[in-house]
Amino acid sequence: MESVVVYLVSLALTLLLGGGAVGWFFSGLKPMKRQLKKLPLHPLSNVPEGEEVRVTGVVELFEGSEVYAPLSGRSCAAWHIRVSEVSPGVDSRRRFTKLVVDESGAADAFLIRDGSHTAVVNATAIEVALHVDHTGDNARMLADVPPELRDFLEARGIQTTRRLAGPKNYAYREGVIEAGETITVAGTARWELDPSKRGDGYRDVGKQLHLRPLASGKVLLSDAPSLVELGA
Repeated sequence: MESVVVYLVSLALTLLLGGGAVGWFFSGLKPMKRQLKKLPLHPLSNVPEGEEVRVTGVVELFEGSEVYAPLSGRSCAAWHIRVSEVSPGVDSRRRFTKLVVDESGAADAFLIRDGSHTAVVNATAIEVALHVDHTGDNARMLADVPPELRDFLEARGIQTTRRLAGPKNYAYREGVIEAGETITVAGTARWELDPSKRGDGYRDVGKQLHLRPLASGKVLLSDAPSLVELGA
């Protein structure tokens, strides 16, 4: 799945690379905020057809459509992972780092809800700013690469061992959007016929709101409170 990810650079980067903390990567919030502020905020009960809009809602997963975060194994609507190869050592401030993976994935679609009103988020092309809540680092203790990280990297053609020198050292950070989270979504509103819903008249077929990509080709997603709570 094609995706462009706005990934946030932490003020606590040294701790995160040391595997000892989780939190926000802050520098990407401002670019995402600038994009969101250009779009009108609408309640799910009143979204105009064909316009680029911003909405908020609680995530629900369609049965059988969930994806799983590759490193933590969590069921989710979307995930993002960033992995860096690092030189070994306890002091992360002095370690060389090289980004080797910056990747996201998502369910093809999921639902957001606000009371009785819902929208289907079409997530085949996304740009995300996610809270990082799962980290790891095998460099400080010169440990082996964790099996789930090794499998993830080797599936992408990245060798995790050095010839005659043992395992390489990595720091990783993962964020997900899970069911029950409140998120903000920006996309193009399309009201599409849905036989499972009743229309205004007795014989009328109802419509379901879908959020499809913006003119940029992406749907924007974030679970950052400062973006979810961003006013009109």
